[in-house]
Amino acid sequence: MLLFFLLLSSCSKEDDNIEEPIPDDYTYEFTKFKQTHTYNGTNTVIPYHLFEPQQANNSNNKFPLIVTLHGTEYHLASEENFLAYFPSNYMATAWIEEAKQKKFPTYVVAPNLHDPLWDIDGYNSWEDVASQDYLNELIENLLTSYQIDSNRVYFVGHSIGGGAMWKLNQTLKSKAAAIIPLSHALGPSEAASSIIDDISNGVYDDISIWTIVHVSDNEGSTRTARPIFEYLQDNNYSPVITNTLGDQVFELTNEEIESEINVGKSYFYTENRESPCEHGGGCHYSWITQLEGDLIYRWLFRQQKND
Repeated sequence: MLLFFLLLSSCSKEDDNIEEPIPDDYTYEFTKFKQTHTYNGTNTVIPYHLFEPQQANNSNNKFPLIVTLHGTEYHLASEENFLAYFPSNYMATAWIEEAKQKKFPTYVVAPNLHDPLWDIDGYNSWEDVASQDYLNELIENLLTSYQIDSNRVYFVGHSIGGGAMWKLNQTLKSKAAAIIPLSHALGPSEAASSIIDDISNGVYDDISIWTIVHVSDNEGSTRTARPIFEYLQDNNYSPVITNTLGDQVFELTNEEIESEINVGKSYFYTENRESPCEHGGGCHYSWITQLEGDLIYRWLFRQQKND
């Protein structure tokens, strides 16, 4: 079952993370937890993985939190196989790699709507009311229990998790300093209209966004992403288009992208075009190229809420 893949604005600040010595025996791995979520009188146990940065030990500093939302491949998998296989696990494991954590220490949480939850009403996707209530409760518990900066909570989602980035309820949106939809599974271009309505109503004015899609992804990523970023482009949001936007060609160098990050740009759009796709699982995983690099990290950890 695991091998089945359903392919379906904020202000900026300078990066003030300082690389600190890490003990040689420190392991860059998630710790497994479970949380009981009570909704409509029903208790549901939901597992999650949590990574705590070593720099948080014996420190009074607060660190960002990245909330990662998986795609259908882990909704259909057993709890034991969660985040066990590349490339689907990289939407979460990329953030806890040793080199990344030394530069950008951060908490990372990866909740898991695993196979048994598929048949429970309210937990069929990240967009469901019960699922989002659980996410809010999970984040609140983490904010209370760990040294997390509540102004630097970021959401990263792949496939249906990427689609949920655009459909977070208002409570979760109020927590998000930035969202990163990865190959979001939103279907046809008509799905963009409600998102554009939210943008026009100012819903995303305090949420930074970096969207990554592939032109050959069959799940509607470009069909929904292009109208959204064309709207941003036409309405003075000044999005940074790193490669292409449909027929518009930019092909920015890494130096040019970094320059846009350094001046505090909030909206980025990356439309990958490599052919064939470089990573297993098809073009639905083209975003791995960006998560293997450094630029999206330099951008993300500058973002914070306007409190």
